[in-house]
Amino acid sequence: MTCGLPGAVIRHVAESAHFTLHTIRPSAIIIQVGINNLFVPLDDPQWLTLDEDLGRLFDAAMAHAGIVIVTTPFPIEKGFDEPDSSVLLRAQWLAEEVVPAIFRQAATRSLPIIDLFREFSTDDGTAKPGTTVDGIHFSAEATVGVRALYEARLLNLSRSSTGDLGAAIDLACAQLDAARNDFDCLRAILPQSRKATYESSDGFTVWERATDPFLEDPKFKRAYAKGNATGHRFGDPKNLHIEWRVLVGCWAAYHCRLIEGDFVECGVNTGILANAIEEYIDFNNISKDFFLFDTFNGIPVEQAAPGEIEHAQSMNDAFYWDCFDIAQKNFSHMPRARLVRGVVPESLSTVQIDKVAFLSLDMNIAAPELAALEYFWDRLTPSAIVLFDDYAYGAVQREEMNRFAISKNTSILPLPTGQGLLIKPFI
Repeated sequence: MTCGLPGAVIRHVAESAHFTLHTIRPSAIIIQVGINNLFVPLDDPQWLTLDEDLGRLFDAAMAHAGIVIVTTPFPIEKGFDEPDSSVLLRAQWLAEEVVPAIFRQAATRSLPIIDLFREFSTDDGTAKPGTTVDGIHFSAEATVGVRALYEARLLNLSRSSTGDLGAAIDLACAQLDAARNDFDCLRAILPQSRKATYESSDGFTVWERATDPFLEDPKFKRAYAKGNATGHRFGDPKNLHIEWRVLVGCWAAYHCRLIEGDFVECGVNTGILANAIEEYIDFNNISKDFFLFDTFNGIPVEQAAPGEIEHAQSMNDAFYWDCFDIAQKNFSHMPRARLVRGVVPESLSTVQIDKVAFLSLDMNIAAPELAALEYFWDRLTPSAIVLFDDYAYGAVQREEMNRFAISKNTSILPLPTGQGLLIKPFI
């Protein structure tokens, strides 16, 4: 039996590999090392180093199979989901740090490598034109080339090995023909009876769970489409799957529509969540104001903590620009939408808000989010909801929000979307 094992430079991937491999006993493993949309600084203490993580992943595979084959990441394509400047920075990082680390760790273990990165990259480290059809799926020409690389490596191994690797060749080629991303490799090692019912851009997959109640709900579909069509730059709307994240916001707003107080969002951008909420709960027909605080021009990097600066800069480069005119247009149909342009917390006191029923915090760094939470806490009506958009993504944010919640004798519920949810206690 042969399996393909996905790899990503994230904490605990080796432990996950151990868990998965204990459920099956493959004779050969093909590791596709993949790094997708990684913006967290590698010096963040919650992350392992490249060499540590790759080494542990390779060791986990070697402990369960006699034959382990490693492939490097596929190069990043220009013009897909992010500006060329950001693509070039990540391509340079892959070329100068990731690929050499893969070779180092594979060499110390005498593991064979299929170098997809160097085979299909240009001089600047980005993917050769025509290697993918949409940034994800291999083109027919690239599929033939990658198939040849797999076959050459696997056939050479089979000649020098006592094991029969014909099944490995068949599996590798089948995976390439259906190649999408690392999730395809994951499907290959899961029981065939299991079915992925939802794959999120937030980095999680739902298996064998009913998602139709909200994915097929006409009201939610209209709300999600409205938010997704606001002109954001988080990728092609057709391929941006944050339905579950938006659903959490819509659910919270539906609960809060009956609570005394206004709605507040700090961190708006083009208005994905707020527009979805407006459609979902018919906001124009409830007696509330919707206060929308943002610079409408990205993250104020000067407010970032040392461990957040690189992340904030990369987010600004990739996703944010002066979108105030677009936001004004997107909210022009909401008479009680109050757009407040400026830096939080200074901008908070420029408008009068007495009571708050719903508070959304999505400013990507800790300082303004903590300041907003402190400012609005006493204004929050009991049972009001606070939604933290980045709770599970930023260590500094999470630590500050947890510290505040503990000081108020409450806690924040972490969600698989990466969000956090807090309900204002009655006491």
